[in-house]
Amino acid sequence: MRISKLFWRPAAFGSLALLLAGCLEPTANPTQTPGSYAYTRSAPRSDVLVSDAVQVAGPQGYCVDRRAGRGGLMILASCASVTGQPNAPRPLFEMLLTASASPEEDGDTPILQQLPQLERFFAAPAGLAALSRDGRPESVRLVDTSVHRNAFVIHSRHTGTSDIPGLGADQWRALFNLNGQMVSASVSSLAQSPVSSDAGLANLLDFISQIRTVSQFSGDDLES
Repeated sequence: MRISKLFWRPAAFGSLALLLAGCLEPTANPTQTPGSYAYTRSAPRSDVLVSDAVQVAGPQGYCVDRRAGRGGLMILASCASVTGQPNAPRPLFEMLLTASASPEEDGDTPILQQLPQLERFFAAPAGLAALSRDGRPESVRLVDTSVHRNAFVIHSRHTGTSDIPGLGADQWRALFNLNGQMVSASVSSLAQSPVSSDAGLANLLDFISQIRTVSQFSGDDLES
């Protein structure tokens, strides 16, 4: 089990900080009129994470930010935030979404057959360090773990000082198997748009469903 490979690390913080600082307050674009927005190749509705295996799309109103993704990490945000176009779609729950994947290896045990081990891992310092944004177990609190939609779900709360202005404290993350890959999908709250526990979980479950749906057609052009 290589759980640590599925978690974004401080190397990605610069990209996330730029996204949040530069895009959360989109500026008006006089060349756009209401209703004229269309998904573009620079801000697609979906994108391929692992060729012929995992394609990623967020719930309605989310776009992939190709500027921010790094090293196998895919980042999605409100289409209005990503494009800077106020008439672009916005999601019901405005959050920051990430997805990553790691190939399954011979002998790997499926996620749902590791539940006791996973629960122990994420309650221990090593698991908390994997959940934290700075690699320190003391900067995050495990709120709860659960199983939904054949995925192991972790709700954590950052308790330290955030290195990413604009990012909220709560994160919901799912680990699940898909087409020979172990996938991690997360939704993180934003400081300016707090969400309830039920809303955060609902957004994560929608994200999981979208990934599974578009991955059935991995390789097709689903940008429009």
